[in-house]
Amino acid sequence: MTYFGKTNKLIQKVKNSVKKAVKWVSNFESIAAELAIDQKFDTVICGHIHQPQHRYIKTQMGEVLYLNSGDWVENCTALEYNNGAWTLYKHNDEVCSSEYLENELAQSEELITEFEFYKEVFNMNLIPNRQKAKSF
Repeated sequence: MTYFGKTNKLIQKVKNSVKKAVKWVSNFESIAAELAIDQKFDTVICGHIHQPQHRYIKTQMGEVLYLNSGDWVENCTALEYNNGAWTLYKHNDEVCSSEYLENELAQSEELITEFEFYKEVFNMNLIPNRQKAKSF
């Protein structure tokens, strides 16, 4: 690629990497579906590739419901099974905002600090008739 009269190899590398990643995800989904169909499964559930999906994949051998939970950080998605049906749940943008997540993190850190305090109290035998807690 040429920009301002110069070839930009970095842009070309990024573009090629994205193409490879898209192809890898597509191959992953196809292989997962083929394996599930081969084993006579109705549904294949995957995660960890950050691409939320709820769709049917058809091959010459059959059809399978392909589900991918996506992820909590980028897409705010999760899979839910209720009353015999799968749904791909997407939380609203407010719940996934950086301010909300920072607040949740701060609350978690406060809970961990409080937990550490009670763990120390417990380990110092300040609570009568208790054995020392094991370290984590």
